[in-house]
Formats: sequence, C-alpha cells, structure tokens
Amino acid sequence: MDDKAKNLADLLTQLPVSAPLFLPDEILAIWFPPWRENGMVNSDSLEAAQPYGERFGCVFTHDANLDEWCYTKQRTN
Repeated sequence: MDDKAKNLADLLTQLPVSAPLFLPDEILAIWFPPWRENGMVNSDSLEAAQPYGERFGCVFTHDANLDEWCYTKQRTN
C-alpha cells in the first residue's frame, strides 16, 4: 500500500460515525486520478472511490450545497 492510500485508509478507519469527511477535487485527484476530465467527474475514478469507502464502512456521496464529495461512516448494527 503506498503512502497516499495508507493516509486515506487511516482517515477512514478513524472517522467517527456520521461525521462527514469532505474532500475537495484537488485531494480526490491525488487519490483517484484522473478525478475530473473536461470539468466532469471521471466515471472510473468515481467507481473506484465508492467501493474503497465501503471497505471501511463508509458511503461516498456528493453534497450539492458545498459541491464537494464526502465519505461518511455508517453505524453498524
């Protein structure tokens, strides 16, 4: 696991339940390149980001009000 992936894994592991981790495009471009192409989110990058979060019990969503993507850890039963 490279340093970038380890850093994201550490963040998602330690993320409290229901606390969103907002990630600007500049950061997502480092973790899931190429994040944007021609102003649009790259579908391959998006498809990589969603299941990555699921490994840590997180959902990956877009906040339209902030125009940022975020991971949020879900409560487990």
